[in-house]
Amino acid sequence: MPSFWQVNAYAAYRMGAQSRVPGLEFRLDVSNLFNRNNIGTATIAGSSFSGDYQTLQRSAPRQVMFSTSMTF
Repeated sequence: MPSFWQVNAYAAYRMGAQSRVPGLEFRLDVSNLFNRNNIGTATIAGSSFSGDYQTLQRSAPRQVMFSTSMTF
């Protein structure tokens, strides 16, 4: 199985103490930024119709998540 790389990134902004809502944070996460198709999981255990008992699963496509959090 050839090697590969995957890029994940995030950006966050935290409201300062002088804002109307101190401690509020916004965050944007992106997994698999360039949307590359790779093997995510490879195992040898399991069952197979061909008899080789290998399991290969694709990695997840690009995922974008937005979240907010607040500290008190």
